[in-house]
Amino acid sequence: REKLPWTQVKYVGNEDIVATIEQKPTGILPMLDEECMLPQGSDTRLLGKMNTTHGASRVFLKSRTAGDTFQIKHFAGDVSYSIHGFLEKNKDLLYPDLEEMMLMCSNPFVNALFKKTMAPTGTLSRYTPTVGGQFRIGLNTLITELSETNTHFIRCVKPNPAKEVSEFDSKYVLEQMRCVGMLETVKVRKMGYSTRVTFPQFIERYKLVVAPLLT
Repeated sequence: REKLPWTQVKYVGNEDIVATIEQKPTGILPMLDEECMLPQGSDTRLLGKMNTTHGASRVFLKSRTAGDTFQIKHFAGDVSYSIHGFLEKNKDLLYPDLEEMMLMCSNPFVNALFKKTMAPTGTLSRYTPTVGGQFRIGLNTLITELSETNTHFIRCVKPNPAKEVSEFDSKYVLEQMRCVGMLETVKVRKMGYSTRVTFPQFIERYKLVVAPLLT
């Protein structure tokens, strides 16, 4: 409305990567949970569904051979995964008799660790959150908390892999900065207003402009 000239700041986001991994119902984690609930679910069937659903995605790469791998183009770089053991690791189940034994433990701390698996009837619940499900719940909780606060981040960077004093590995540091998105953040700040003036400084400098309104 003020007719000020401005340029749209373009930056690399990871929304499509997040959607591919966790968005219901076609995200990799929801598909993994669904496959875990099927009697005939298997790692091979899961990989086939993922290839069919995300085969045309730019962030999901199917294996070029008839192997058990796939690749995701994360923000920090490409990562290859083996589908072998996905369902078993996602279930992460304990034997029911072991859970019942731990619930009978007289140690309050140990007993409390296993109460979350109890149903309202006082019996062991048939539904146990999967590893992927717990991850999504924790991530959504974190996002909710961050959206309600004023966040201040401190980036800790290791100067070298061996953590030795007086040794600076520039390639190693650059890789860390790229992985946390610091380079993109600097690029956006450079294209915008890189200097932030505090509120008291702003008032002191420009109060004369609105002086008639303050009297």
